[in-house]
Amino acid sequence: YEKDKYQRNYCYKKALEMEPSSSVCFVQLGKIYLSLGNKKDSISCFQKAVTLEPQNPDFHYNLAYGYNLTGNSQKAIDEYLIVISLNPSYLAAYNNLGNIYNALGFYDKAVKEYKKLLELDRSNYLACLNLGISLMKQGLFDDAVESFNRGIAIKPDFLSFYFNSGKAFQYKGEWKLAADCYRKGLANSPYGNILYYYLGFCLYVSGNKDESVKFFKKSSGLDIPEGYASRSFISLYSGDVESASNYASKAIEKDKRFPDGYLLLGLISQTRGDRKKAEENYKIVLELDKYNYKAGKYLE
Repeated sequence: YEKDKYQRNYCYKKALEMEPSSSVCFVQLGKIYLSLGNKKDSISCFQKAVTLEPQNPDFHYNLAYGYNLTGNSQKAIDEYLIVISLNPSYLAAYNNLGNIYNALGFYDKAVKEYKKLLELDRSNYLACLNLGISLMKQGLFDDAVESFNRGIAIKPDFLSFYFNSGKAFQYKGEWKLAADCYRKGLANSPYGNILYYYLGFCLYVSGNKDESVKFFKKSSGLDIPEGYASRSFISLYSGDVESASNYASKAIEKDKRFPDGYLLLGLISQTRGDRKKAEENYKIVLELDKYNYKAGKYLE
């Protein structure tokens, strides 16, 4: 396959030698460069195609995509807006534009793009997911859950809907509703082992520690932050505070932006009677996850 890409690269270059005004050849060559990791030459080809055919929305779309891959978000935004001005029904442009706004923290703008996309394509379940995430990041949890539920009606086996619905209810401190989301997710997608952790978490913090351990055990073998956090909760439940602390630290080693690792260290510090250390960890949790209900309640 790699050899084929190099051969096609050669063919398109030869074609451009014979017909240097072939916008299609520039686009195809740009795509090959992109697949080979040569972003600079890829963008150069897309730019030449746009110059030759400035009214072609597909060419602007390719250029926007290239800009976004190189981290030039503003140029990507400008090009996606041109795509939409040339073709207001260009679905992928709305989605990608929303994704960029989301990544930049412009959640209100992202919401507008996803809503426009859903007006054009009511069955777009990814737009439902992205819209819900953008709403959740603004603290609009009820609206977020509504969007996730809309997505579930379209694609009920898509794990991310249940995961994010559960997170939205967690942010509100509605542990039972959050747990129900995770249970439904496991029923519809039995391979969602990560949901066992979040189900166990909801049960643990709501006081149902005995049942929580059953679910933590099912996720404790995962080599991801949630797996080590599961082991930490199990150890904390059994009174082995030292092991709980070690596993929480390992969860953070896996992902330094994993808020539950610091939340665990806060809980462990409370168990040890170290209020100052607990507050330090809960503050870190809120820096990473500003709507975290448990840490926020402790620091009130």
